[in-house]
Amino acid sequence: MQIINEAIGVNVRFGGGVVLPIGFDWRGHSYSVSRVTMVFERQDGGRRYLCFVAEAGGMLVELVLDRESLGWRIGKCEPSYT
Repeated sequence: MQIINEAIGVNVRFGGGVVLPIGFDWRGHSYSVSRVTMVFERQDGGRRYLCFVAEAGGMLVELVLDRESLGWRIGKCEPSYT
């Protein structure tokens, strides 16, 4: 996967104590998340991140939620996933 690390806007769904990304805006386009394939936590220094690997628009992307600032980033992308 290609490292991107750009701030993005993410639409999420909350339910049962879980947050799930359902879409995001990136580089002037809107993408719908068709499936979340993996969820994991990562820590860098003192910051904790919640990471979602998702299929969207024919891509495989890593969406990263900073648990402190609640900001989202697209961490990585595999543009020709399908």
